[in-house]
Amino acid sequence: MKINWVAPHFYPETGGVETHVEQISNRLIKRGHEVVVHTSSHTVTNKELPKTGKLGDIQIKRYKPTIKRSFYLTKFKPEIREGDIIAMEGYPNLTNDYIRKRYSKEFPLVIYIQGVVLPLSGFAAFQKKFYDSFFGIKTLKRVDRLIAMTQLEKDWCQKKGIDTKKIEIIPNGISDLAFQKYDSDLPKQKFRQKRYLLFIGRMYHEKAPLHLVQALSKLHDDHKDLGVIFIGPDQGEVEKVKALARKLGLKDRIVYAGKVTEKEKYELLSGCEFFVLPSKFEAQGIVFIEAWAQKKPVVGTRVGGVPYVVADGETGLLYEYGDIDALTAHIRFLLENPGKARAMGERGFEIADTKSRWKSVIDRIESLYLSAVQNFKKK
Repeated sequence: MKINWVAPHFYPETGGVETHVEQISNRLIKRGHEVVVHTSSHTVTNKELPKTGKLGDIQIKRYKPTIKRSFYLTKFKPEIREGDIIAMEGYPNLTNDYIRKRYSKEFPLVIYIQGVVLPLSGFAAFQKKFYDSFFGIKTLKRVDRLIAMTQLEKDWCQKKGIDTKKIEIIPNGISDLAFQKYDSDLPKQKFRQKRYLLFIGRMYHEKAPLHLVQALSKLHDDHKDLGVIFIGPDQGEVEKVKALARKLGLKDRIVYAGKVTEKEKYELLSGCEFFVLPSKFEAQGIVFIEAWAQKKPVVGTRVGGVPYVVADGETGLLYEYGDIDALTAHIRFLLENPGKARAMGERGFEIADTKSRWKSVIDRIESLYLSAVQNFKKK
């Protein structure tokens, strides 16, 4: 197959969308398919990029945007003259609506619908409601196939009257590197922590890293040898975390490790007591699955797609976002019940091993694409 993939932004931009497109594209190329990514020629910081480029074997074509409202609400007009299928990334996306109008009679269309469920308020919520009513839902109803990451997104589509028979839930895959064995003592020595909890994600207020510092403080003197290691890019919260740690007398037990390599991330997961993500919203939470690959239990909030991923009491523990006392209680429970914590990690590993390795994920994506192409030819 020749696959035309339309994404709001791509290399040299970095982020979740860009990584998702790159990882799937590379694996499809290894199976003999051709991938061309069509994307904006303007970066999120308004820097202009060349009209064409390559990332390994991925071909890139860039177009000047005609509308720039936000990451997804940027419209450009890809010129697609050949190929077998068009895949589109994300929602709400003005470019997807253009693709549907322009190319629905020429190519089968597939949309990855991450973003249909977002915790918006104020004017942003009004914008999305307007987009849903006049553009988005019409597009989702008329394309050939939809790929959701969790049942949450599929349920949203069903409520909007979209045919769920054309929706398949395919979560993100995780690397085989995530399942390898690592020296769990290395991060403890490097960061001078005898025992630690691990946070992976953007250091951003909606990821709530401050909640984890507060919870550690509430453990008082019961677990003096326990620390927290934060990894991920700083988006305004690192200094706040450090300041709170100093204020609460936790300076030596709070570590910000910044950005790390994939290998370092899995080393940190192998050495932690368990993984904690106190976010306000997560569409899926791929990091939970990466923690399971190292047989670690997880603690997360009962928001977004998380309850569809983490089975409360079976593979981890969930609580209501912002309830610091509940977060503290969950941390205490896992620390003081190592047998149950171990069982949760083992159960999580079984799920990650059978459902989330990239081979399994790519098998399903490739099959869906081929089926969409065959059905389109019949029509």
